[in-house]
Parts: sequence; structure tokens; C-alpha cells
Amino acid sequence: MITVKTYPNPSDTYGETVCVAGVRLDRESSEWIRLYPVKFRNEDFDKQFEKYEILRLNGTYRQPNDNRPESFRPRQDELEHIELLDTSSNWQRRRMNLDGLIGAATMCGLLAQNPIGGMGTPSPSLGLVKPTDVEVSVVAGEPWSAAERAKIDKSSAPDLFGTNFRAKPGGTGTRSNRKGQARYKTGPDLLFLWS
Repeated sequence: MITVKTYPNPSDTYGETVCVAGVRLDRESSEWIRLYPVKFRNEDFDKQFEKYEILRLNGTYRQPNDNRPESFRPRQDELEHIELLDTSSNWQRRRMNLDGLIGAATMCGLLAQNPIGGMGTPSPSLGLVKPTDVEVSVVAGEPWSAAERAKIDKSSAPDLFGTNFRAKPGGTGTRSNRKGQARYKTGPDLLFLWS
């Protein structure tokens, strides 16, 4: 079950990717999983997914440069959509799948197990934390550098059939997806999709 998708990140190796956190439901008890690399925005709509959607994925655990036990490299071409959990009954089905993970970690515990630069020791890095002292501020993000933008442009280049999904800023249009048609609107470095 997908719970979090990060902001897209340019990559030399993978183009534009996101890191996704979720909960494995195929074990005796629920456990955290991190999916990376995940292509998302430029991926076909049938390979995209929503938060709180249950997916079936194959892949491999533990890349040589990543000691986090939850890390999983998915084979996105084998992704199977199972079910999107709705918010009915006060998020009942979503909560059931998180049972056992609620309160199992604290932010202090996660930070203590994962010191800055301390990826040498395998330790969990995902948890469901209930904040007690909340202070929110919203700041404008830094634009992508020229090098990052070049990675995005490279990953958005036309394929063998001359197609891509790179729209001009301020453009609008439609694209087919597994649910029918999706409309899009773009802005500077942004792509907004809605059905």
C-alpha cells in the first residue's frame, strides 16, 4: 500500500524519479518498504499509482550502496494495480493496514539509529510518527540547476516513435490513462494532472 511519494528528483541514471514509501501487506504483519527508483511523471498512466493504492510488485532488496532494510528496487514494468483504498468509515481500511506500525517508531529513535553520514550500519529509516509540537512554514523551493534540468530534458526526449510527454510551460491538453482521459496543465517546472 503506497503511503508517500517524494518530489521528483533528476538522475543521470534513471531520468526523473521519485522515492516512494509504503507498507508491505504480504507478510505476517505489516512492515515498511521504500521503493526506488520509481519513474512517475513520464511513465505511462497504467504504471502510475495513487497514495493508499495497493499494488503488487516484484523486485530486489538491498542495493550495494543502500543499507536501509526497507529499501526495494521495483520492477515497475511488472506493476499490478490491486485496489485503491478510500476514506470511508474514517479511513478504516487504511488504518487497518497501518496497524502494528502506529507508534512503533519515534523520531528520536529513527534519528539515533541514522546519524548523518551513517549509512554504513543497516537500520530502519521509515516510521509513522505522530508529531507533538507542530510548527509549519512554507518556503519556495530552489529551482533545478542547469545540470538537473539537462537530466530532465534528456529523460523527456522523444522515444523511437517520436513521442514524449514534455508539454510547453502554460500548455494544456489530454492524455489517455487506465481510467479514461486525464487533463494536464503545465507551469514553470510543474505538471499538474487531474481526471
